[in-house]
Amino acid sequence: MAIRIARDSDTARTLIKKQQLVDTLPEFSFALPRSAGPAIEQDGIVAVPTIRLRGKPHPTGSGDPKVLTALLDEIQATPVEPFSRLLAERHTFCGGPQWLDVMASQVLPLFSPATQKIAQQILDQLSSYESDISSVDFVLSHGDLAGSNMLFEGSKVVGVLDWDLAALDDPAVDVACLAAWHGSQIIQQIAGDSPLAARAHLLRASDPLQIVAFDLLHGHSHRMLSQTVAKAEQGLLKHTL
Repeated sequence: MAIRIARDSDTARTLIKKQQLVDTLPEFSFALPRSAGPAIEQDGIVAVPTIRLRGKPHPTGSGDPKVLTALLDEIQATPVEPFSRLLAERHTFCGGPQWLDVMASQVLPLFSPATQKIAQQILDQLSSYESDISSVDFVLSHGDLAGSNMLFEGSKVVGVLDWDLAALDDPAVDVACLAAWHGSQIIQQIAGDSPLAARAHLLRASDPLQIVAFDLLHGHSHRMLSQTVAKAEQGLLKHTL
């Protein structure tokens, strides 16, 4: 068993809502961290017992595109109507509906002039992306398919954790998440040269901006923010769009 803990009322409400989502999701070919018992509250602290999943994260930099495509297909084919009220907003991680404003007005000024130019190019393309997004058929998106959130036994996905960012969103979001862990080559292997691949490459390139926005919005210390900005600048310099 694993325990998720919230130490304030706002976090507790979010935790309970997200656990309700996990418990409402249908059965998949992989396991979910469903509730192992009712939530417990004591002295303002809320604890939610969940099933502990087996498996371990996949090594970084590689992945079987057939396995990952099958995972995406299974998640994205899920009808969201039974649990739509429990889903997060798009881009909750980095500002929700104001994500582009947050990155333009608060994140961009933190970068050096050289990286500001790269970041501005990404923001301009993201603005066009959002303008055209109405033409995309949204699907159930996990929102953070990377690292320890995906558990494997050999080449098989046996568990998917952390559905806190799950939303009705562009299928390119999860493709970009997979690329962050398994390598950017996975985008072409999954989506070829399609518009889906182009959107996934753009979202992947915006990861450094999103991570800085997350630190800003969550009140992380100046020291931590400075470290995140430095790492983000290194990431931006690696991307050419």
